[in-house]
Amino acid sequence: MRTRYERQQKKGKYGAFALIKAFGFGVSIGWNTANEAREAAIAYCKVASSEALAPLGGEPHK
Repeated sequence: MRTRYERQQKKGKYGAFALIKAFGFGVSIGWNTANEAREAAIAYCKVASSEALAPLGGEPHK
């Protein structure tokens, strides 16, 4: 069974998936280089984690 992530990937492009222990994940799809995909996934992950933790009044660790 193919996952949604696999179906959205584009041939010849790069994607990445990042996780944070506290909470959050980031997915990038269709980037030109592996490094761009990795950095985008990490950035999306940090945003998701910050948004999830904001109601708790805590600052995420850097």
